[in-house]
Amino acid sequence: MVHVVEVIAELKASDFINVGRGTQGRVIRKLGEKLFAIQADDTVRGISPPSGLFDTQEQAKAALVDFWEECNEALKNEVSWTPLR
Repeated sequence: MVHVVEVIAELKASDFINVGRGTQGRVIRKLGEKLFAIQADDTVRGISPPSGLFDTQEQAKAALVDFWEECNEALKNEVSWTPLR
């Protein structure tokens, strides 16, 4: 069966410590489902993006922003992003 998701929101982040580029992420939901998840394009070594499900799109957005804040802190000691996609 084909895996289809609806992109609820696409977010972009920039101005991270020690890197000259930004990254993107999305709040998604499987078709027919009520719970939300996130997709992130990149991470920093040692930081895992949230893999859980969220009741609201606002909770999912907040989790993505928190993930990026963790990445920003990690970029103080790490100099590059690792692609996830």
